[in-house]
Amino acid sequence: MGWNEEFGAGWAPPREISELEGVEDMSWHNDTMPSFGKEVGPNGALVRLWSDHPDRDLRESDSELRYSVTFDGEAHELSKLLDHGANVDCDGWPVYETNDPKDAVYHFVKTLGIAGLALGPTAGVSGREGGGGQEA
Repeated sequence: MGWNEEFGAGWAPPREISELEGVEDMSWHNDTMPSFGKEVGPNGALVRLWSDHPDRDLRESDSELRYSVTFDGEAHELSKLLDHGANVDCDGWPVYETNDPKDAVYHFVKTLGIAGLALGPTAGVSGREGGGGQEA
């Protein structure tokens, strides 16, 4: 199943997210919104890019920002590299949020790269430089 089957056409993420090469559509109807991700490292840590509803009034999240990047897994090493501090656990929490889909893709790829450095190699995903979002 994919985002369209799980959520419907009204939830359509931008193509730069839904068609990102090397990334799996991880959308599931029990989640609050469509998501796309990639496993990294030997223990299956997961970096995900979430895309909330285009209409702010129909969003499940309280955030004003539509896109978020999360990390689930061995978060302590990653949080150090993301400048969250040595004792901050970012496991499952957004590491970046933005309203710009290209910016979201950039930070998704950046987080994959940092996770690869901390946990093991990641290959097959590319993005562009971004800006204008908020480090969470």
